[in-house]
Amino acid sequence: MSREDAPSSTPSLAVEDLPLFELFQDLREAGLPLGTRDYLELLRALRMGEGLDNTRALLRLCQLLWTGTREEARLLERLFERTVEAAARRGRPPPGSSPAAPGPALPPPEPAASPAAPPPAAAPASGPAAAGPEAHPPPPRGRALELALAMLRGAPGEVEPTAVRRALPDEYLPVSPRQMRQAWRRLRRMERRGPRTEPDLDATLAQIARDGVFLGPALVARRTNVERLVLLVDRHGSMTPFQVVTRRLAETARRGGRLAHVGVWYFNNTPFELDAGLAVHPEGPGSELVLLRDVLAASPRSVTGALVVSDAGAARRSYATERIEATRHFLGELRAQLRRVAWVNPVPRDRWPGTSAQAIRALVPMFEADRAGLDAALRVLRGRRPHPHGGP
Repeated sequence: MSREDAPSSTPSLAVEDLPLFELFQDLREAGLPLGTRDYLELLRALRMGEGLDNTRALLRLCQLLWTGTREEARLLERLFERTVEAAARRGRPPPGSSPAAPGPALPPPEPAASPAAPPPAAAPASGPAAAGPEAHPPPPRGRALELALAMLRGAPGEVEPTAVRRALPDEYLPVSPRQMRQAWRRLRRMERRGPRTEPDLDATLAQIARDGVFLGPALVARRTNVERLVLLVDRHGSMTPFQVVTRRLAETARRGGRLAHVGVWYFNNTPFELDAGLAVHPEGPGSELVLLRDVLAASPRSVTGALVVSDAGAARRSYATERIEATRHFLGELRAQLRRVAWVNPVPRDRWPGTSAQAIRALVPMFEADRAGLDAALRVLRGRRPHPHGGP
């Protein structure tokens, strides 16, 4: 029996009116290890029709997806009764009380008393309450839901970058900005450069032993991080839903990584092929293109590695031989001047098989864009083997 044909005594649950995102936030604050993927899984299940019979069915679905122990299940049940069931008893909340990320937008139910063919006087064309299902405009969806759906579909242009930045707060990223800054600070190559401002105890004692008198401390230059990084970021198209992550990576590398220099360059799927060679966009507005070999040759001795950030075709579940060969050429040009190259993929690892990412993974160490994956990628750039949990 379809939802429209269901008896009025047992209507389907109007999930769009329930504070599911508020429940999700309460569980995180209570200590449950939930992330963006867990909320997306609930949205996916609801869109497939699971948990829509009543609030108890919805509770069982949330417990199945979000809890792993009896204690967590009981905690979720208490919070569920306090938020979701209370809202269900009150009915549709007043305007402005919806959570930041509403549930999935379901087709609006038909009014119980609406006639099969209402006359124009009883149902004006401009009245949304009396319009039929075909003429009824879909209810507005929250930006967090739009982002979630775009991530599930991998469709380009579904969400504007400004909307993406507002949709998910920092703590819902697979790796937080604080964790990014901690990871970048492990990428260092310390050398003494600049004016001599720090005392050297060993040199001072040797000078006293040689001259027999203390004339002043021997000074040495301060140790500074001289590591320079090339960050090559895929943007637009299927990478649009992940611009929050890529923008945070670039910002934290430049401002919190304590690196000598971070050059951020952009491309779309693969660097642009010009007659003179591969080219990338410089950071900042404009459509200027710069040859990749000129970027790498600018300071070849101080730049030891490059980090590539791209879904490698995994977002759309596509396998493209042309993209694989173009990426092989791209990596070859990088390795001609750099010793180390690593790849961070914002799409979860379980979506790589059968896509171009699986083939590209055989060409370069590739890791997920979570904390373990970023740490493993930077270990490669430091010339070390990645930990087993983050290995390619």
